[in-house]
Amino acid sequence: INKFHSVLGDFGEIFALKWERNRLIDLGVTFNVLDEVVHFSKAFGDGAGYDILSRKDNGYELLHIEVKTTKGGLDTPFYMSENERAFIEEYKENTLIYRVYNYNQETDVGEIEIITYEDLVTKYNFNPVNYKVIQKQ
Repeated sequence: INKFHSVLGDFGEIFALKWERNRLIDLGVTFNVLDEVVHFSKAFGDGAGYDILSRKDNGYELLHIEVKTTKGGLDTPFYMSENERAFIEEYKENTLIYRVYNYNQETDVGEIEIITYEDLVTKYNFNPVNYKVIQKQ
């Protein structure tokens, strides 16, 4: 199951990266989106708390994007690590979740819903589902 989610997540991140670059190009930003919109989790590892480093529409402020991908509809649950939750809470003004849903890996087609921190805490419930298991001494 974890491998399936990992592969789906990787595809979703690439989908969102292309979507974000195209969004900025359509806005007519003056910076080079191919150089400055970075697949951060691939380049530097998955522990930063976000997947894509971009810029806000003004072209100056940094924007952190966490990507959550499912094959199902927008109401399909998605999972966040404690690190991701803490990051978006700490950097709420500069972090968004790109919720990729109805995603099809074979056709690379899906939809994106942008979730702000305010949306996350008012419209979603958090249910703890992971445990850290340590061998007894």
